[in-house]
Formats: sequence, structure tokens, C-alpha cells
Amino acid sequence: MSNNILIKDNFLDSIDELRELACNTEHMSHKRTPVVVGWRGHRSWELSHLNNPIINDCYQKILNTALEFFNVEDYSMEMYFHISNSDNKYHQLKQWHKDPTPYAGVLYLSPDVPLNSGTTIFDNGKRIDVENKYNRLIVYPGKCSHGITEFIDDRRTVVVFIDTKEKVQKQIDLLTEIRLNS
Repeated sequence: MSNNILIKDNFLDSIDELRELACNTEHMSHKRTPVVVGWRGHRSWELSHLNNPIINDCYQKILNTALEFFNVEDYSMEMYFHISNSDNKYHQLKQWHKDPTPYAGVLYLSPDVPLNSGTTIFDNGKRIDVENKYNRLIVYPGKCSHGITEFIDDRRTVVVFIDTKEKVQKQIDLLTEIRLNS
């Protein structure tokens, strides 16, 4: 594996409760968002507005674990529930991408799915395939090209983007304004 990629199995004690929240939270299609977005599939609004103790605990644990692993301070995080599907042909054609944040990550929320439906990350020219295991967290530098290894139906995840507190707050404020006006 790579020293630049954080992988933690059995990450949350409350994973089943978090999955239930994810399954019962409204998601929007990338085709129906009020602004053009770079992601494909179905995504919730940024989760901080829900003020839910399970989501708050997940947020703190992911952020603290990532900050410690990457040895950085004073960062914050955006967090979303996300569903990807195998019928998304566009995403399969543009499978590899980079994120405009210092760090990005995924917490897998789908039990009993093919392991090869995880995430491929290209780190320093090396391809790393991370298996999709229920309750596995991965966090990696946003500058690394990455994407879904093999598409399946109903691939549920929590996706996170970690950046400076100022940039994250600016993004959350923008998303809140869009959400309230849509």
C-alpha cells in the first residue's frame, strides 16, 4: 500500500445506524441539482445542517483520524451521503478525476457488495485498488487521480473533502444558500 493513503477497517461503532440514516436521507441526482456539479450519481446536501449526533460523531472521528494521519492542523471537512450506480455511463467514461481539496475520502456503507467496487487511487504513478469493505474508511490526497474501480448498483458511501477551515466554511455557506433557495 502507500504511505499517502489512510485505510481503517471497522471504523465506526455506529455504522449500521449511519447506514440507516444514509438510506433515509434525501438524495438528489446530479442531473437535478440547482447548479452544475462535477459528481455523478445521487448525493445528499452537506450533512452538517442535519445536526444529528451519529453524523456529528462520524464527522469528528473521520476528521480527527485524517488530521492525525496526515499530520496537519486547522482543517475542516465537508461530508455527504452518496449513491453511485452501474448505469452511469458518463461517469464510467470519465472515471478518473482529482478533487480540488488537499484531502478526500470515502467511508463504505454497502454491506455484502463485490470487493472490486471500491476505489482506485493513482499515487505517484502507482495504481492502488482499495476494496469496498463495509465500514472501511479511506482518505487520500485530493491531487491523486482516483475513481470507482468497478461500478455496481446502489454503492453507498459517505464522501468527505478536507480543506482549510476558511475554504470549507465558504463552500458550506454557498451550498446552504443554494439549498435554501432551491
